[in-house]
Amino acid sequence: MTGQRNRDLEDKVALVTGAAGDIGRSVVERLRERGCRIVAADVKASVESLADQGRIVCVNGDLRQEQTAQDAVSAALTHFGALDILINNAGRHLQCSTLDTSSAQWDAILETNARGTFLHCREALKVMSERRSGSIVNVASISGVIGIAGQVAYAASKGAIIQITKSWRSSSLPAASGSMPSHPAL
Repeated sequence: MTGQRNRDLEDKVALVTGAAGDIGRSVVERLRERGCRIVAADVKASVESLADQGRIVCVNGDLRQEQTAQDAVSAALTHFGALDILINNAGRHLQCSTLDTSSAQWDAILETNARGTFLHCREALKVMSERRSGSIVNVASISGVIGIAGQVAYAASKGAIIQITKSWRSSSLPAASGSMPSHPAL
């Protein structure tokens, strides 16, 4: 296989949240190299720079909003006719002591990381369950497993993502069995 691209995901359709960030862009590029058609979603307008006629469609919106999750899944179905893979990559980090973490900061981190993941999983699972196939990767962190000083909101949000994933995996939803939390820091 030297010199050849690995095209094992040829014509699969993936939705990637947080696609305009460093990790998101890398994920989009790797999926594209492997033959995926992609919906790249992000709150940042720069996500539009990823657009590639017939291969990558972009959705600009706040992932904390139900409509954004619905629009992203709808884009996959409208443009590509399917949704095979969801990669919940979007997230925010906060390094702040418990005593210095405001309720507004807490809410912002939990809404972006946990709520955004929940909304996109829920919308994707509607499609994947109907098709009885699909894979979901929810990006978590070691902080959500062991907790790290100064990361109370972040650790809580990533712990929530791990539990969201475990809950769906143990459910009777057919697509949920393909779900897994990813811990980049491990």
